[in-house]
Amino acid sequence: MIMKEYGRSKFVEELKRENGFEIVNDTFKDVPEVYNGIVVNGTVSQEYKDKGYKICKRLIALGGYRLTDAIKEVMSSLIDDH
Repeated sequence: MIMKEYGRSKFVEELKRENGFEIVNDTFKDVPEVYNGIVVNGTVSQEYKDKGYKICKRLIALGGYRLTDAIKEVMSSLIDDH
């Protein structure tokens, strides 16, 4: 399960960010690692696939935590309004 492998504690700094540009930069910081050594129309190596898979799982976990926090915030404001 992704959340067991990438617990909330691994994203302490990322989850503090509220600025959209900073959040986007969290995603783009992996780009050099992923695309390093890729050749146009070349064969994709297993190493490339493995790196991409690992990065995707990490970003899915981070996105899940951000979504959870956003839902909690919205629900809290709805409850406070009633």
